[in-house]
Amino acid sequence: MQNKEFLEELKFGIGDGNLQYYLYNWKCPDMTPEQIGLVLQ
Repeated sequence: MQNKEFLEELKFGIGDGNLQYYLYNWKCPDMTPEQIGLVLQ
């Protein structure tokens, strides 16, 4: 699999169940923890 090079660099393991979250090109105002939420579907 040719994706292995960038998957390892981003600390993703193929099928290991460990998740890393990245946000790219996002700019938003400062927020307090009470204003932040996570939705999983």
